[in-house]
Amino acid sequence: MQGYFRDPELTALTLRNGFLHTGDMGELSSDGFLTLTGRVKDIFKTTKGEYIVPGKIESQFLTLPVVDQACALGIRYSQPFVIIVLSGAGKAMNKTRLSDLLKTTLEAYNGRSMEYQKVKKIVIVKDEWTNENGLLTPTLKMKRNALSSRYEMALGPMYHTDETVSWE
Repeated sequence: MQGYFRDPELTALTLRNGFLHTGDMGELSSDGFLTLTGRVKDIFKTTKGEYIVPGKIESQFLTLPVVDQACALGIRYSQPFVIIVLSGAGKAMNKTRLSDLLKTTLEAYNGRSMEYQKVKKIVIVKDEWTNENGLLTPTLKMKRNALSSRYEMALGPMYHTDETVSWE
C-alpha cells in the first residue's frame, strides 16, 4: 500500500517507518515470518493491573480438535481464565479424558508463561456463541465484551473452586 487516496493524514497514521499499522499484534519468527497473535484492542487488564494478551491463550486451546470456541477473560479477577465451547468430538469424549487433555494443555501454556499470565481455570460453557445470541459479530468474530458481561460474574463461584476444569 502506498497510501490513502487524497488523505495524507490517514496515510501518516497508517504507514509509519515503512510499516502498515493495522491494530494487529504479531510475533516475528527467527526465519522472518510474521504470525498474527491477536488484536491490540483485545488486551485486557486483570485486577492485579497486569495486561493479558488473550489471543495467545485462546490459540493454545483452539488447536485441540475437542475445542470449537475459546475466549480468555478475567477483568474482574486476579488471574485470567478461559471459557470453552466444545466441538462435537469434545462433547462425545469421556469427561475425565477430556479434562485431562485440557489440563495438560493448560499446564503446557502456564509452564511457558510469566506468573501474572498463567491461566487459573478452564470453564466449559453450554451454549455456542453465535451472531444470533449476540456473542459473535456478523463476520463471526468474538464479542469479548459481550462474553465478559455474560460469563464473568456468573462464573465467579466456579472461578474460586480448586478444580482446574469446571462445567457450566
